[in-house]
Amino acid sequence: MKWGIQSKERLENFLVELANLRVDYESVNRLLEKFPEFFPDPEELDSKHLAELKSLIGKKSMKMWDKQLGSVPRKEFLIWVLICSRDFQSVWDSPDLWTEVWRWVWLRAMVAKIHGVESDKNDPPPMSPFEASMLYFQQNIHSALHCGNPDCAAPYFFAKRKRQKYCSDSCAAYGQRQAKSRWWAEHGEEWREKRRVKKTSQAKAKKKGKGNAKKRENHEKRCVLPRQRRAQDLVVGLPNQRDAVPVSTREGCQPFGCR
Repeated sequence: MKWGIQSKERLENFLVELANLRVDYESVNRLLEKFPEFFPDPEELDSKHLAELKSLIGKKSMKMWDKQLGSVPRKEFLIWVLICSRDFQSVWDSPDLWTEVWRWVWLRAMVAKIHGVESDKNDPPPMSPFEASMLYFQQNIHSALHCGNPDCAAPYFFAKRKRQKYCSDSCAAYGQRQAKSRWWAEHGEEWREKRRVKKTSQAKAKKKGKGNAKKRENHEKRCVLPRQRRAQDLVVGLPNQRDAVPVSTREGCQPFGCR
C-alpha cells in the first residue's frame, strides 16, 4: 500500500502522538510544528471554514477547553485539534468493530470539512496525509493497543511483537509486579504451608543428626578407644584387660554393632 509521500514510521508516530496528546498549549503546538502537513494551516482558513470549525467545537467544549488552555493565540484551532485527539482516542478504544468504524468515519468527515475537501461518491479526492494516517490505522488496528499500566502517561502504542501488552519495559515491570501479586493472593497460603512443613522436617532431621553424632562420640570413647588400647597392650606384652569392662553391655553402642 502506498501512503503518498508519508512513510509508515511517520504515519505511526503521528497517530501515537495524536492519541497521547496532553491538554496544554506546548503539547498541541509541538504536535502542529512536528506534523504540519496533517492539519490545515490556521492562517489560511477563510471565514467559512472558521465558522465551521467553531460549530464543530460547540459552546460546551469551547468553555471546557478555554479554561485549560488559558489565553493563547489561535485558541479555537488548538481546541479543535484537541477534540480531534479525543475523538481519535475513542476510535482507538472502541469496544467493537462497528463502533470503531462509525467513530473513524465521523472523525475523518470532521477533518475533511476543515480541510475544505470537495468530491463526489465516484471520484475521491487525493489522499491527504491525515487520510493516509487514518487508513494506516484501520489496516493496522490489530496492533494498536492500550498499555496495560493504568498509570502510563502515554498509553496508546503500536505493538512490535506478539502478545505485547505494555508500551515499554518500565510498564512491563508493573505488569510483572501485578502478576506476582495475583500469584501470591491465589497460591501464597499453600506455598507458606509447604515451606513450614519443609522447615519442620529439616529441623527434625538436623536434631536427629546431632543425636547420632553424640552417640557416635560415645561409641568412640567407650568402644573404639578401649579396643585400640587393648590391641596396643597385646603388642607390648601387657596383660589383656578385655574382661575388665564388658564392651557389649556399654550403653549407647548398640546402633554401631558393638560386641
